Amino acid sequence: MIIHYSPYFDSDPFIDFQKRNNLLFDEIVVGNKGLLGELELRSGLVCETLSDVEREANYYNVLKKVVDSHPDSFMKKSFDVDEYGVASELLRWRDELVLAGWTSEIKGVSDKLDLMAEVERTAVQEGVNIKGESDRWKAIFESNARFLEDDDELLVYFPEDLLPPWLAGFLNKLKERGVHCTFQNVKENLAPGNTNLGKLQHALLNPDDPIDHSFSEEDSNSLRILRFERYDDALEYMVNQEAKPNRVYINSDNRNFDNFQRVFNKPLSGSSLKNASPEIVQLFKLGLSLFIAPLNIYNLLSYLQIHIHPLPAELRYQLIRVIIEEGGIINEKWEKVIGEYQNVDDPKELKKRKKKLQLLPIYKDFNDQISVEKLGEFVTQLQHWAHGQRHAPEGGYKELEIQAFSSLINLCNAFRVILNSQPEGYTSSDRLKSWILSIYRPSDYIYTNAQAGSAFVIGSPAAMLDPAEEVVWMDCFEGTPKATCHQFLTQEEFRSLENEGLHLWSEEAQVQAQLYEQRRAVLQCRSKCTLLVSNKNRGERVSEHPLITRLQTQFDHAESIVKHHPEPTGQMEEVEKHSLPETPLAFELNRENLFTPREKESYSSLSSLIQNPLDYVFQYQLKIYDPGVNELSDEKRTMGNVAHFFIEKLVNDAHKDLDTMKKLFRDEFRNRFNNVVMQKGAVLLLEENKILQKRFYRLLQQSVNNLLALIETNNLRVEGVEVHESCRLERQFELEANIDLLLNDENGQPVIFDLKWTDSKNSYNRLIKDNRALQLEMYRKVLDRARQDQTAAVAFYNLKKGRLISSYGFKGDTVVKVEPENTADIFAQAMNAYRYRWDQLQRGVIEVAEGLELNNLEYVNESERENLYPLESDYHNSTIKATNPFSNFKTFKGGLQ
Repeated sequence: MIIHYSPYFDSDPFIDFQKRNNLLFDEIVVGNKGLLGELELRSGLVCETLSDVEREANYYNVLKKVVDSHPDSFMKKSFDVDEYGVASELLRWRDELVLAGWTSEIKGVSDKLDLMAEVERTAVQEGVNIKGESDRWKAIFESNARFLEDDDELLVYFPEDLLPPWLAGFLNKLKERGVHCTFQNVKENLAPGNTNLGKLQHALLNPDDPIDHSFSEEDSNSLRILRFERYDDALEYMVNQEAKPNRVYINSDNRNFDNFQRVFNKPLSGSSLKNASPEIVQLFKLGLSLFIAPLNIYNLLSYLQIHIHPLPAELRYQLIRVIIEEGGIINEKWEKVIGEYQNVDDPKELKKRKKKLQLLPIYKDFNDQISVEKLGEFVTQLQHWAHGQRHAPEGGYKELEIQAFSSLINLCNAFRVILNSQPEGYTSSDRLKSWILSIYRPSDYIYTNAQAGSAFVIGSPAAMLDPAEEVVWMDCFEGTPKATCHQFLTQEEFRSLENEGLHLWSEEAQVQAQLYEQRRAVLQCRSKCTLLVSNKNRGERVSEHPLITRLQTQFDHAESIVKHHPEPTGQMEEVEKHSLPETPLAFELNRENLFTPREKESYSSLSSLIQNPLDYVFQYQLKIYDPGVNELSDEKRTMGNVAHFFIEKLVNDAHKDLDTMKKLFRDEFRNRFNNVVMQKGAVLLLEENKILQKRFYRLLQQSVNNLLALIETNNLRVEGVEVHESCRLERQFELEANIDLLLNDENGQPVIFDLKWTDSKNSYNRLIKDNRALQLEMYRKVLDRARQDQTAAVAFYNLKKGRLISSYGFKGDTVVKVEPENTADIFAQAMNAYRYRWDQLQRGVIEVAEGLELNNLEYVNESERENLYPLESDYHNSTIKATNPFSNFKTFKGGLQ
């Protein structure tokens, strides 16, 4: 058997099957993993290893015992800051050393290596498995087995002096034992010597040759550099090129190229997701983050929105709606959804559902002491679910999802190992956060599989078993060599370990190996080589590839082979251009009586009809609402909601008694604030909102204090919060009012406070001054008619400023009295406007005109004659109509830019 080996053959290398008559009889092609497996199979050597994350967990446990037993250890402080992260890094160092021949018997080199040796010995003594791939190689290196038979041959496609020294030494031992092992080095250029490609190959193979290097300007085919501004431009260019059977493409991350091939209906070449975190795997990180106080509400939303999930989709949808609508959790609606989910008669089903709810770790007593037992229940349930899905015959999951389930199982196993080693019953949020961030890391997953007739893409320029007629390097940028192995060793440690006989890999040798990897694709090309160079990738500027730099500095006339921004080949079509729609004055439907007046209206719907008829038609007539994007309210709106809810809870819990309200406010403000924030303003719990929450706490405290003082000073009695009233307007509709805070004066007459949270200093002052406080006037009229009584006063209360704004004579230092500039009956104007707008709608006319001149509108021109409520103008220009910034229908108003 012939074994073809290169460190870069683990992924599919290029094999010229045409030259080989489509056969590889009694031959195998292997990379590092494949060669290791073949040698183990032939020698019978077995080494039990765990997944990477499970090894890390075991190593962490052993390291923790060693560090705890040495409180004066040099790494004690680092370990306390990031226990698991330090363990992961030490394990990586340990694996590099084991490959080089290190054992725990080597002592006295440094405190660092002595500590690692003690960890090694402790793991052996306690029977903890920390072995990995490096230990499997170590067993091979130490074995006296011959491994290969007399008629076997090992062909190595990488220079012996550039291989890692431990591997080069092993191959030499094989040769000494009589194994046929030869190195298939490229010794001469494959392209004709008079071509530019041939000249480049000669220069790469003979770096010390003093010959003058110069490209021929007449040869524009054998070697080309195509320079693009963006990497995506290069991919789009290549996807439109005609595929050829003996053309090899090089692309280190082929996902984007496959995406372009999918768009252009071309066969896919196969690709991986690099450093990816599939949704299924994110269940681990997001789920565990729910234990951390304070709760990150966005993590909870993301957790519930994951498509493949152990919790039922309907339950998750209901909980998401509660969070979006209410702004928080553990409120009345949240408890109702959870209660309904558990409301089943079958005891077995109830037990099953309660167990599932362990995967929703939301508790009322959020604190920094996290139960290790509850963490264990969560990861155990998550692991069992993932295992069941991974092996379910009826699952029908894609390959990527199956891989993700396997990763999730490994993460849960590793986390359980950590939990089982914890001596205390509780852990802290900081420690849990450290565990999550260290254990959870992105991985590579198969994204697409190669399809028949696709372009053949290799991930490394050295992944070529045979030469190719043509090579296209699609991402020939960046690639500066960088040594990564043994970087943790000081120079003194490096020399001492070499004296101990370890096969350490020097920085210079690592860099030279990477440079050869980059050159090999060019050396393996017979006739045509194209290098695609991009200035930017994903919007960021990228560095020049070392090969391009060498080519441009070593050769004269290098610019002659460069082509800038080449146009894609293929038939080009002229695309007809259409102008985006502008804001219309109105839509004319040429149809009458299309709409039906509603039985009930409110201030919100009436103001929409008057100011923004198109929004009214879409929302209240066609019933087209917000599509339900799962987004929380912004911080400003959230603070207003929390402030409203705080006052509502305070009033209701005190049974509307002022003295009780004052006592609850004085004694329980902190607890009440925390509860309402959790229920209505969970976004304020985010770490980035810490300062904002503290400021909000002080503002709300002062505001509520002022409000209670106002009520007392003016001898008012609270009747209720969120009071709903309505009255029937003759031959028209029922008008509804939802009053934030309803009080009574000394004479028992109603007093209306409308609560507002606003940054504006005088917007509500101006509304009263301009006699445009339509909301207050509507509430007053509804209450008067519903109760057959006269409302004594109405006012806005600015919750943020702690100020009462009114045209009535309230007493107190926090009262702002504003006199209206006119006495027009704005309620009558609004009713006239209602009739006018409905007349327009029934004629098929829907006004828009946002941002346009008011004088062009029929409504404005007839306002005086019809006594209509005035339209709102732009804040900066009173001659144009104001736009509605909260509209969901801007597309129809010229909103496409």
